[in-house]
Amino acid sequence: MRVHTGPEGQHEWRLGPLICYEDILPRFARGVAAEGIHAFVNLTNDSWFGKSKEQDQHMGLAVLRTIENRRALLRSVNAGISVYVDPVGRVLQRIDSTNPDEDGPSPPPASSPRCR
Repeated sequence: MRVHTGPEGQHEWRLGPLICYEDILPRFARGVAAEGIHAFVNLTNDSWFGKSKEQDQHMGLAVLRTIENRRALLRSVNAGISVYVDPVGRVLQRIDSTNPDEDGPSPPPASSPRCR
């Protein structure tokens, strides 16, 4: 997925969508990363885990995919843990939510060295 940002759309982001548990599957994530993406984008629903440690485990496994593939991750969860993770696995923004109407984390500007 290609997204153009900035004045006149001069910045192009190549995003690799991962739906639900695709963010924890090493081979699948590698295939998406091989498409030349800047970042993974994961949309998932962790509400069925309840307030258990499984939400943290799911997010932790997703972070491992960022480290393995050296790609950032934007993870939006309707009820659970939404994060922005840089390409070396640092969680730079995190929102724990049980309210699907809250805003999630946003990436740094395209000019940030953390995005490259």
